Amino acid sequence: MEDFLKRKLKYAREQLEIHNYFRAVEAVRRLIACKIHYFEWQGHLIKGKGLFHLGQLEEALSHLESALALEPKDEETQLFTIDCLIALERFLEARLRTISLSTLFPASTSYLDYLLTIDQFLGDHKKVIHHCDQLIQWYPSEFKYFNAKGDANLSLGYLVESLECYLEANRLTKDKGHLAIINNNIGYVHSRMGHYARAKDYLNKSLQYNEEFAFALNHLAWVLHKLKQTDEGMKKIKESLKIDPYNSYAYKNRAKIFLDLGQLKKAKVDLLRAKSLDYELLYDNEVNDLIASYQFAD
Repeated sequence: MEDFLKRKLKYAREQLEIHNYFRAVEAVRRLIACKIHYFEWQGHLIKGKGLFHLGQLEEALSHLESALALEPKDEETQLFTIDCLIALERFLEARLRTISLSTLFPASTSYLDYLLTIDQFLGDHKKVIHHCDQLIQWYPSEFKYFNAKGDANLSLGYLVESLECYLEANRLTKDKGHLAIINNNIGYVHSRMGHYARAKDYLNKSLQYNEEFAFALNHLAWVLHKLKQTDEGMKKIKESLKIDPYNSYAYKNRAKIFLDLGQLKKAKVDLLRAKSLDYELLYDNEVNDLIASYQFAD
């Protein structure tokens, strides 16, 4: 009997590894039904993982909870259960479980990564900075923690601090995709500080790493406008919207340029378009404030 279950378990793991999730889920039925502790636990865990990847999150969580009931101190099972809770947007529950990991696995830093992710979703930027500081002590060469700390500082309006973090993240990575994002962020912060020439340099660097980076293009458009190169800036906005026609930030930036130029009708069209694309939910109240200020509401 055990030899048969071992073969079933081996096959299920192989299917999971090659991303054949449906077969992995189907393969564990006998494992779950056997009532032998180890095989039943592994069966529930594999089925939970497979269903998670198939997008069946509630059922996945049910099997992961069953796996936890059998092995509450297994770190992999605990972490995957938290992954599932995050995917279900049950962030507060995920946070409580994550905090318990620091007691269960005091030698592991995994719980800090999960707290970082959860508090990013919850928008608790001060806690994000705290988690990043702890993780940087453990991993001082890991750029992603400096980048996350930069994002949190920027959200709090701490421009100098965010710039320092982004510059360190920029120094620590060689990945072109990440460099495109980080240089865009540095350029944006310089723009917020009014350092438009520096902002232009970093945004152009971002586009060297990814020439179709819509956000770098529309940030550059605003910077070019502030540098009295409005026609060139408008071309960058057009390029940005060609890449991503649903980019509410680009419509907002173009509206602000139109407002500076006194072209109120065009500004109104772009602001209402940005609002319809959920600018407020994605970013902040700037579009709503401009609409109210200029009495552009329908």
